[in-house]
Amino acid sequence: MNSFRIYLSSAVLILSFITVASGCSKNIISKKTETSGQPDTSPFSVMTFNVRHPDIDDDKAGNGWMLRRDKINLVIDEYQPDILGVQELSEKDKTSLVWFRKTRSDCENCKISYLTINGIGEEPNDIFVNPSRFTIKNSGDKNMSFYLPPYSKNPCKTALPADVISTKDYSATFAVLTDNYSKKQLAIINTHLHWGERDNSDFQIRNAQLECIKNQLNNTAPNIPAIIMGDFNTTSSSREFNNFIKSMNLENPGMEKDYDENGTWNDFCETCTPVRRIDHLVSKQLTPAGILKVISKKYDNKWPSDHCPVFGSFYL
Repeated sequence: MNSFRIYLSSAVLILSFITVASGCSKNIISKKTETSGQPDTSPFSVMTFNVRHPDIDDDKAGNGWMLRRDKINLVIDEYQPDILGVQELSEKDKTSLVWFRKTRSDCENCKISYLTINGIGEEPNDIFVNPSRFTIKNSGDKNMSFYLPPYSKNPCKTALPADVISTKDYSATFAVLTDNYSKKQLAIINTHLHWGERDNSDFQIRNAQLECIKNQLNNTAPNIPAIIMGDFNTTSSSREFNNFIKSMNLENPGMEKDYDENGTWNDFCETCTPVRRIDHLVSKQLTPAGILKVISKKYDNKWPSDHCPVFGSFYL
């Protein structure tokens, strides 16, 4: 009789376990269904930052490179972007270029020691990559990075009027990364476009530069998600910007406040609120993990640069 009771109790326990396990299994399936289609990794973060090249007039006004460079690092270390695109490092004045590359790639006191993708030209648009999140599949060297029209070495067959002239070697730094978690690929382009609003030729130059970026991206990495960032020297309401967004089916995530409160060009002003947003971060085939943020922050009542950086996060 005791043996029968033991047997019966065991059978009940086994049956109960099967029932509970079945219920757990249903819950797991239900949870998977509820989260289906959601990104399977944590978001990655991106920052674009025109750090302003060294300039003697800035030195005279108390905004020189040596006074600002540590403030630039404070911004980067506070936000710790996984991908950082920088504009206006200078080949002519190595004090910014050499120091910045060394500081961001080999810094004991910095929160992230980045891998560096060197840009090309007189003002290389370097890309810095967090090695704990991404691996560089193709480096942004001369094999991928390219010059922009109307500079003679540009790879694009863009027709511009003969009187449209720019002697500056504008460029775009181009790289393909691999996410260490999802193993998905991501194309990155960091650029600095033509400056000027004198007449229609300035529009034509920027429009040709953006067209060149579109062609290079479509020819080299047409089917993978992408980030295009940098100092576009034009607002999001301009013809050339909207032509680019529409022709590429790009997403331009909204800013955290109204447009007038999110300018990026501060011109080292003392008391103004920047209202002109000319630095941009746009994406293709990515899900924004929130809205973009313009970092309008001073340190010791001084701007780190005459541009405010733009920061955003995305799911790959």
